[in-house]
Amino acid sequence: MPVNEPNFSIDTSPFTGDYKQYFDWLANDLKNLHEAVHENKQEIKLEDKKQYDRKNAVVRPTYTVGDKVLLYDNRIRPHSDRVLTHRNYELGPFYIAQLVQGKDDIGLAHKLIDVKTGKSFRRLVPADRLKPYTADRTDLLARLSTNLHKEQQAVDTTGSDQDQNTTTDEAADPELSGCEAAKRILKERVRNKKKEFLVLFADGWKAWADFVTPTLLQRYRLLQDRQRQRKRERRPTGRTIAC
Repeated sequence: MPVNEPNFSIDTSPFTGDYKQYFDWLANDLKNLHEAVHENKQEIKLEDKKQYDRKNAVVRPTYTVGDKVLLYDNRIRPHSDRVLTHRNYELGPFYIAQLVQGKDDIGLAHKLIDVKTGKSFRRLVPADRLKPYTADRTDLLARLSTNLHKEQQAVDTTGSDQDQNTTTDEAADPELSGCEAAKRILKERVRNKKKEFLVLFADGWKAWADFVTPTLLQRYRLLQDRQRQRKRERRPTGRTIAC
């Protein structure tokens, strides 16, 4: 095989046409090729999704804001009995505060807030990690038989601070007939290691209660989340220059 001398080359290119015209043709041809490959991948994804949904009997989730859910978590922590019991839905319960969707081809994500603490979960969660929460009413009925608990009538779902008197499902429930009509929760505290809520009642009276109904607590948690969202939106994003 002959070897050329240093800094010596032989032009063996057979192309003698217009280089710019050839470049434009090649660029357009590659663009069409990439678009065809992308469309082919999308068709394969749709077909795979149809087969997966058919095989696993997938049902489209119908979660809405305010739903009470549990969060799937299969992590095994030290000294945990989860290996034996397989209790993967121990996180929660949570309220769904927002439904987030960035693109049409991406499924919904859910923003969660803890029912007990009111803190937002640090990440958005897809629907396949959620499970509807079904509360056990045994403890509720036992407490109602010995204590007088407080009940909520309504709070403006748009975040308004105006007080309203509207009947809730709990107030109409005969099992909660001993509850007193309330408007909303004003704030919360922990006293003697027990959660208490300051409740505004329909007659304008305010008092601390160690128990509130699920609807009253749900609306209070959602209102907390909206207030935090407003604070974040009003917070300045850049530095101000002092003169």
